[in-house]
Amino acid sequence: MDESLGANSPPIIHPDDLGPPPGSILLDVLGYISSRTTATTAEGFSSTDKRIKVTFWAAHPPRASWFTVCSPDLEPSTEFASTPNIVNTEDDLVLLRVPICLPWGVPNLYGNDYFVYHAGTENKGPSLDLVPAPPPHIDFSDCQVGLLRCRARDMYLVAILTWAAIREAGDKYYLHLYSSETKTWSTKLMTCLDSRPKSLLYRYSGKVITIGGELGSVGWVDLWRGILICDVLLDNRELRYIPLPSPAVPRPFWLPAGVACRDIIALEGHIKYF
Repeated sequence: MDESLGANSPPIIHPDDLGPPPGSILLDVLGYISSRTTATTAEGFSSTDKRIKVTFWAAHPPRASWFTVCSPDLEPSTEFASTPNIVNTEDDLVLLRVPICLPWGVPNLYGNDYFVYHAGTENKGPSLDLVPAPPPHIDFSDCQVGLLRCRARDMYLVAILTWAAIREAGDKYYLHLYSSETKTWSTKLMTCLDSRPKSLLYRYSGKVITIGGELGSVGWVDLWRGILICDVLLDNRELRYIPLPSPAVPRPFWLPAGVACRDIIALEGHIKYF
């Protein structure tokens, strides 16, 4: 039986989407609450040791694909504080944020569990890993979180970049890394040394892109100014800065991040900006 929350019920499956999945999809980042499962369903455990199931539903573009979340151990009306959402994707991995309720269904705005969904193959089913909570002093939003897949080591990294507010020698940031290999978080102070005027430098992360390569490059993008690039697989403490073209139309004062009218992607070794 499918148990769905009325206001958050998943879309009806289109007949054309019952066959083999398309080669590429458009994925809705906001999830739905439903107990329906398929071969894409992966099961894991929340930070409170409750079962969590995540299922992906592929649709042929221009229809959007979507995902559903449920907990067999909890009532549908009390299991989640708000809508689960996708934070980032990379290769065959999806990083999800699932807002977990406190006991007795009390919403907890700060009680987010993070999971990495690993898509299955012909020989292996999908999996769902709980990412341990980052250190409590880290204040971050979804648009500051990156995901890097390291196939050579069969691992992944979750990367968060936060401003350190230290100004002795250029702009400084903290890089927080979670490694699926060690299952621990680490933190190091990073410096961006750039001679450009401060007004032209990175201010706010509106998006994180995974560039990849041998150094595992990840970029934190201020869509109005530029990109801070960190080679997360390299043992150093320097960030590189790439400025973006100035907008043809001045930025409205009420639009700090620029996502509504600018975007950027990393595709096949190239950064595409539009």
